[in-house]
Amino acid sequence: MGVRNYITLFLLSFSAFIIVSTEFAPLGVMSLMGESLRASESEIGVSVTIYAWIGTLVALVTPMFLAGINRRVLLAVLLGLIALANYITSIADHTFYLYLARVIGGIANGAFLAFLAITATSIVKDEVKAKATAIAFLGVSFASAFCIVIVNFLSTYLLWQTIYNILSLSAFACGILLLVFVPTLREHSSSKGFALFKKTFENKDVVAILLISVCCITAHFSIYSFVQPWLANTLALEESSVSLLLLCFGVAGFLSNTLLTRYIEEYLSKIVLYAIALTAMCLLLFSVFGIKGYTLVLYPLFVIWGGCVSSLIVCFQALVIKLAKQEAGNAVAIYVSCFNGAIGLGALLGGLLLQWFGIYILMLINGVIVLIACYQYFKRFIKGGVNG
Repeated sequence: MGVRNYITLFLLSFSAFIIVSTEFAPLGVMSLMGESLRASESEIGVSVTIYAWIGTLVALVTPMFLAGINRRVLLAVLLGLIALANYITSIADHTFYLYLARVIGGIANGAFLAFLAITATSIVKDEVKAKATAIAFLGVSFASAFCIVIVNFLSTYLLWQTIYNILSLSAFACGILLLVFVPTLREHSSSKGFALFKKTFENKDVVAILLISVCCITAHFSIYSFVQPWLANTLALEESSVSLLLLCFGVAGFLSNTLLTRYIEEYLSKIVLYAIALTAMCLLLFSVFGIKGYTLVLYPLFVIWGGCVSSLIVCFQALVIKLAKQEAGNAVAIYVSCFNGAIGLGALLGGLLLQWFGIYILMLINGVIVLIACYQYFKRFIKGGVNG
């Protein structure tokens, strides 16, 4: 890849970082926003759900309405919407304006992520498409791992409104730079409208990867959504230990995505297999060592868990692109919807299972789900010889 391609990919990655940071930023300043807007923490938390679920719906319909638009202009406009959403949030004096901003941001989020991987792979040669996907998604991993920590840290020195202004200006700047560096691109699909779903779902290998990814991501977020209270309340760990464990998870995730840029092309199928298997192992061992109180063992498990889950998010998308071929744009949009939907589904099912059975049975159930997904992946894509 040339220097210009690398610059473009890292611009896409930083843009994704801003968009995902916009999604999770309220969680880092929840109390401060609640005081300013005279709202409860649950009302602020709802704004994150609004952002995610609207992103899910928009990503699903994006190929129907936006595929023929010049992608360079489209991405810049979407970042402009993110800038607008953050600005509205910064001047909001009521939850109505916060929710309005989240609706605008959610629309931009869904459309941008639906086009992120396909844009990254469109500017490089076939042999480095998976590497380009990994680079573009570095920003997603970094934001997912560190956004809340960074926003919370900045809030000790800056007003939360100032943080949103920084996000707004950053999004606007990224939009301008993408206009300069992204070439003129348009999506070309052999199917239109709702026919694109039929065309994509006729590819059984893509459907298999989508189902496996939904199982793994749902199981992960069923646990991850409640990991902080598990560590702090059930295991009674000190706040510093909880923060360190979550930091281990985040750093491992970021480093794994960095390593993916080097090895994903050559070992994509095997990376997915090992990552699913190790994720299942971690979820199952959490229930064992958590009950017995072996908290020191949690540190290596969190490192493995963070690295594997972060790798899977990128590798699943790379596999979808590789298997879908000419329908890659449509398939990626469906994957993004599945991914966002699985986050919400995981939190919902996790809450129900936690209430009914407790945290350790929740871990056991989700560990078994991922183990079954691992077997199905091995059976179809490794033993079955499907070219992933």
